[in-house]
Amino acid sequence: MYLEGEDGGSVYVATTADVVRCGEVELEQLLLDLDFIAWPGADDGSRRVVYEQLREGQRLEDSFVEGPVVLGIWVHQEFDARGIAEEIRDVVLGRTTRISEKGLYRGKPKQRERP
Repeated sequence: MYLEGEDGGSVYVATTADVVRCGEVELEQLLLDLDFIAWPGADDGSRRVVYEQLREGQRLEDSFVEGPVVLGIWVHQEFDARGIAEEIRDVVLGRTTRISEKGLYRGKPKQRERP
């Protein structure tokens, strides 16, 4: 399973399905929030949750990064650099329903309303 934006050009989060503990609604909201951070103003049709079986060691290729899927939850380095990778993992693991307001705007000016 992975979350992608930019019409498939960017993978934000990737993991094996057995790790996901949140619901579909939470994944969709997480994707909306991540797209808001990475590609402000992106078209609604440019992002999606992909339910594809990923194998250990399978390579993901996109305009952001190229790398193997490993056990656990892979989060794009942009979100790690913003200090929100752990919040993203918490959503996927079902520990919280959404990244925080602070996390959403960390490192960027508050220009528009939260999605």
